[in-house]
Amino acid sequence: MFVVDPITAKKKFELANGRADGFLDRESVSREVYDSLGEGGLEKPYYVGGEGCIEPASELDCEGSDYILTDSRVDGCLSSKTKLGTGLSFRNGLFSIAHERERPQFRLAQIMEPLIPGNLRIFVVAN
Repeated sequence: MFVVDPITAKKKFELANGRADGFLDRESVSREVYDSLGEGGLEKPYYVGGEGCIEPASELDCEGSDYILTDSRVDGCLSSKTKLGTGLSFRNGLFSIAHERERPQFRLAQIMEPLIPGNLRIFVVAN
């Protein structure tokens, strides 16, 4: 599955390869959950397998294990001791340290004060 730029008609990225030019601008849920939400005044989340909208991101900050691989038992995890400038990848919905033979998509620019104590909060910039 791939996304096509409507202006240039060129393939923008492939979802199957784990690399993208941006991030979904809303949460994704299963089709069953999506159908159960009904109609309302708020924007519904996307459903898995449906169409979505990607927002480009040249820099962003995020916090917590919902967005950052922080499990020390897993290769590529980040911590408050991760060196600034470290190359990062965005795989399986999480920022992690890029593997040796992998081209980093982002780099760690700053470790920020978390909004929730105990979380890791980072600021990343695109390569």
